[in-house]
Amino acid sequence: MSTPRFHLEAPLSPGAQLVLPPDAAHHASRVLRLRDGDAIVLFNGEGGEYAARIVRLSREGVTVDVGAFDPIDRESPLAITLVQGISAGDRMDLTIQKAVELYGLGNDAVRWIEVDSELRMRMDRLRERMAEDRRAGLLPFLVIGTGGSVATGAVDPLPDIATLCREERVWFHVDGAYGAPAARVPGAPATLAALGDADSVAVDPHKWFYAPLEAGCALVRDPNALRAAFSHQPSYYHFPDVAEDPAINFHELGPQNSRGFRALKVWLAFKQVGREGYTKLIADDIALSRRMYEKVEAHPELEALTHGLSITTFRYVPRDLSPSLSPDERTKYLNELNTTLLTRLQEGGAIYLSNAVINGVFALRACIVNFRTSVADVDAVPDIVVKAGRMLSQSSR
Repeated sequence: MSTPRFHLEAPLSPGAQLVLPPDAAHHASRVLRLRDGDAIVLFNGEGGEYAARIVRLSREGVTVDVGAFDPIDRESPLAITLVQGISAGDRMDLTIQKAVELYGLGNDAVRWIEVDSELRMRMDRLRERMAEDRRAGLLPFLVIGTGGSVATGAVDPLPDIATLCREERVWFHVDGAYGAPAARVPGAPATLAALGDADSVAVDPHKWFYAPLEAGCALVRDPNALRAAFSHQPSYYHFPDVAEDPAINFHELGPQNSRGFRALKVWLAFKQVGREGYTKLIADDIALSRRMYEKVEAHPELEALTHGLSITTFRYVPRDLSPSLSPDERTKYLNELNTTLLTRLQEGGAIYLSNAVINGVFALRACIVNFRTSVADVDAVPDIVVKAGRMLSQSSR
């Protein structure tokens, strides 16, 4: 079995290189369940943007060249099919939205696909939208599946998306910025392992690989796709052609010519922790999050909403909430209450939660991606939230 090679950028002149040692590269590929083959790892801020940055893809005789289209002409035969929830907006990926605007495609080129009750992309709607675009003379060329949404940890049916993309000859990108490191971890959804069938995967090591901000990463299966999109050879670049030890010119693999040494901190962590170490740390985070969900679910003044990977969402619901409120009035009141409650909790300093919006419900979100989080920390959260919620509820009457 061949070992995938991962090349990490170095902050040196173009042509300088830092190649991840084979043992660490093997650990990285095993953690992410990559298939055998070559993958280029580019650390450059937010890894998710690379899905739209590979604007010229040569694959199986099909070439999609965004440069051939007028970026002002919204009638251009190009459509990006994305996996996003359109009803609640909780699956909106900011980096993707910025990317389509930055590269001249515009939001009209994006197809937001509905999600099911578990916040996973609906395959029937994906197939329908792609067929609709083709009938309209448009060209779907990119499907982005979610490998652990940032809001709730939801994982799309990645095996089904991979199969569909192969059938349709469409580039398959997985947004695994948060969830990809859990691909081989016990307790993670089995469908997450299918990110190994993707053409590209976005991973943010500053999330679940515990690296300091910032370190974004894009793994691309075929290095030639990157070179086809970004390679230029101006006359002032001269690199000797050394066949026995060819240089890796990173300016040919992405939009940057100069870059910092973001890769070093990630490489060092892989060398220190290793695959087994990361597997244990991430599994512990998932178990702690599951414990939090159970604690929240058992509390009479908290409503557990979702649990996915290491994310638990919930909200505070006063015991004496008036039963005369209509469903809309109840939702409005609880949304406002929990929005203010979140601010109080963040300012209080005892715990730090964030938020998610799930089908119109404002939720408190606990995402455990810190290897120092303990059982005691998790067990303390419900009482802290309820105490602050009671005070806020009483003062607002």
